[in-house]
Amino acid sequence: MEAKTATVAASDRDAAMLERERELTEIDRLIAGAESREGHVAVIEGPAGIGKSRLLAAARERAADRMTVLTARCGELEREFPFGAVRQLFEAYAQDPERREPLFSGAAAPAGSVFGVPDADGDHGDASFAALHGLFWVALNLSEERPLLLAVDDIQWMDRPSLRFFAYLARRLDGVRILVAATLRSAEPGTDPALLAEIGADPAAVPLRPGPLSEPGTAELVRRRLGDGADPGFCAACNAATGGNPLLLGQLLGALEADRVSPTADNAATVREIGPRAVSRTVLLRLARASEDAIEVARATAILGEAAELPVVARVAALDEERAAIATGELVRAEILRTEAPLGFVHPLVRDAVYGELPPGRRELQHAKAADVLLEAGAPPDKLAPQLLEVPRRGRPEVVELLREAARDAARRGAPESTVAYLRRALEEPPDADTLAGLLFELGMAESTMNAPAAVEHLSAARERLTDPAAATTAALTLAQTLIFTGKPTEGAALARRTAAELPPGFEDERYALIALEHMAVFFGGDTPEHARGLEPYRGGVDGDGPGAKMLSAATAFAWAVGGGPRAGCEALALEALADGVLLRTGNTLFWACALIPLSLGESAYHAAHMEEARAEGYRRGSVFVLLSIALWSGAFMLAMGDLQQAEEELRQALQLAKLWGTSDVANAWSYGFMAAVQLERRDLEAANEYLDAVSLPTGDHSDGARFWRRAKAAVRLLEGMPSDALRLAEEMRDRWPHVTHPMWNPWRSLKAQALHALGRTDEAIELMKEEIERAREWGAPSVVGRCLRELGELEGEEGIDHLREAADVLARSQARLEHARALALLGTALRRARRPTEAREPLRQALELAEACGADVLMEHARSELYAAGARPRTTALGGPEALTAREMKVATLAADGQTNRDIAETLFVTPKTVEVHLSNAYRKLGIRSRRELSGALTAA
Repeated sequence: MEAKTATVAASDRDAAMLERERELTEIDRLIAGAESREGHVAVIEGPAGIGKSRLLAAARERAADRMTVLTARCGELEREFPFGAVRQLFEAYAQDPERREPLFSGAAAPAGSVFGVPDADGDHGDASFAALHGLFWVALNLSEERPLLLAVDDIQWMDRPSLRFFAYLARRLDGVRILVAATLRSAEPGTDPALLAEIGADPAAVPLRPGPLSEPGTAELVRRRLGDGADPGFCAACNAATGGNPLLLGQLLGALEADRVSPTADNAATVREIGPRAVSRTVLLRLARASEDAIEVARATAILGEAAELPVVARVAALDEERAAIATGELVRAEILRTEAPLGFVHPLVRDAVYGELPPGRRELQHAKAADVLLEAGAPPDKLAPQLLEVPRRGRPEVVELLREAARDAARRGAPESTVAYLRRALEEPPDADTLAGLLFELGMAESTMNAPAAVEHLSAARERLTDPAAATTAALTLAQTLIFTGKPTEGAALARRTAAELPPGFEDERYALIALEHMAVFFGGDTPEHARGLEPYRGGVDGDGPGAKMLSAATAFAWAVGGGPRAGCEALALEALADGVLLRTGNTLFWACALIPLSLGESAYHAAHMEEARAEGYRRGSVFVLLSIALWSGAFMLAMGDLQQAEEELRQALQLAKLWGTSDVANAWSYGFMAAVQLERRDLEAANEYLDAVSLPTGDHSDGARFWRRAKAAVRLLEGMPSDALRLAEEMRDRWPHVTHPMWNPWRSLKAQALHALGRTDEAIELMKEEIERAREWGAPSVVGRCLRELGELEGEEGIDHLREAADVLARSQARLEHARALALLGTALRRARRPTEAREPLRQALELAEACGADVLMEHARSELYAAGARPRTTALGGPEALTAREMKVATLAADGQTNRDIAETLFVTPKTVEVHLSNAYRKLGIRSRRELSGALTAA
């Protein structure tokens, strides 16, 4: 019997590769590509039983001698097991001290929390992003030793934290020796359809879709199993009954063989009767013929899920281990359990048949028994929790506490989805009255990092029940901020105001934080614009050095700066807010951004250092929302400075993180507005409109994001030749945001002036720009003064040369290189048109060089054509040298010159080694050098 089973199993393995030559050739190509640093994600997709797992096994076999092969198998019961698939892949390395040390060092260190590494730094706040970034470096470290294959079966059932990692990894496979191969059951919604779609749509993804067997292929398998004389009509009936699905065909043939059905034309009707129910019917039939021990072991294995261990299976089945082992052998021979470890079913459909045969009530009781067995065996909370999710709701305090413990463990591992799932189940138990408030608080705080509407519901309920003033205040602060970010700023402001008024003595710092939040709601469309004046009393500083005092200083510095306050005073207050790193350590990105924006607007010498410090802290803590904000405002700053390539890179990351975090359209308006502005600088109106159309803003939205969106929309309308629309949008920016008067933050006058000029009302436009210049000079930053002078000179036409020259001189002292290039190009053009071609050539040459460094192709071509018109013969490309480097290229080149390797630089800047390689290659070209050894001299010479 055992020999026959082995023969059938071998035959089935061979059959699974029948008519799969195309897929195997593609797998070989992808393996070779990974060896050559061309990483991909092979998505083997199709219906259940089509042969996906066998193709994955073939990939493992073909890669075994050439790559490090790590495998994971996902199951329905493990969908809430935090980083379950990732832990299957890397657990052996994480738990081996000798192997862990080199793999989990440097940028990979935060990944230690995923595996419960004892010495991992647990102070990560919302560690989800830190875990993802650390896991990427773990995979990268492994791939540097040897090309790496990550083979995952049934990715549709993968837990969300692991799915997020694979989505993160897929975007970073360029230039690395990693191949991800995953099977995906089509027409199965899976754990998270959006993340699955994101992985499948990534440019690195390569779909493999094995098709059904042809009639000749089916006939070949029928004859292998039932005899060479199988009738063609019988074979055709087998193909029709199973649709050419290899698994269904195998199960059908097994049933026919067991029932001793001859493969004759007369028995085609029998085939049609069995076929549609091939798996469930044959599995349950074989199980019914098995011993009682085997039946109980099969049911226990179905309850426990993938990787069930024999001792636990034995106890759930109420058998001793010897009897359970004999039963597993019987199930292997019956082709119900697989032959290889770990213990599990030959296919998920087989497990579904066994599990589905259990009545719902029996299932719940079996899960409860499994949980008790695991608890007695000392299983950790994360192993218990998937069972506890399925047990009957009985109001047991011990279940509530175990789920809360599992939730805390999931949070430490950076798996917020699992944290929330466990706490929601604990809430359903339900908890007793004494436990309810704390549970609601924990759930609401966990949801605030990933599901704002749910967080609002549970934090509101928690706040009504909490008796501890500190916890109640934290709940109110988080709730108010969540309301603000989810389109309910007036409600959030009212809550912050009411809570601040009700605070008992001893909570002065918390009161500061609530006051700051209340008044910042104005910039999200809450309350009235006049409410922003409530921060004026704090312009002289805040008495205190706690987090709340720092938040209030930051909010005041921001409101003062965008309201047209003095640059020096706003900078001093912002630096006070950022002092000692207290604000960064709170993880509250809203107020960190509030402090950075006045420094950015003022072109402060301290801005860059504080931005880098924030980036490093953000990656260390790992909060998705913190990193989203860093990418957003870094992108906005790079846009203002004219580094279009880096701005687009940062803003793309912000949009990706926003999708991960789940922001609303109101919150996304900033990112999409800035990204549209990048496309406008490249004169790509189609792309700009696509970004603007991606946001649906509510009528009457008074948020800063809505204003940035209008700013970009007005610029688009000007370029599309619709100045009346642009005029209307500019006037809306004036009327809806009277409290925002900074000429860079709310440039409504500039936009209106351009619209008026296009409508033939140039005199009005010039007067408006003169007003804008006065405000710009009051602020004093070279970038804003130079921009306003440039726009005035452009409006003045032939009489604007002096203003254009002054603009170019002022902008030469600023960091705004693209604006400087634009002023130089306009100056050169104006001089040429004034018949002063010799004088025009130098500003046009400088404009050409700066435009290329900024990636502004349209401006570059304009400068080049003007140079030709001025009688010069410009180079085919702009001049090189350090001035041609972008900000990120300069940073990478400087670190390389200091002796850091590409890997060191990638870890320092939180990018991939491939990104470093690209930046260095660009820097070499622009500096006219060929190697690292020449970098120091080239940069020093500058």
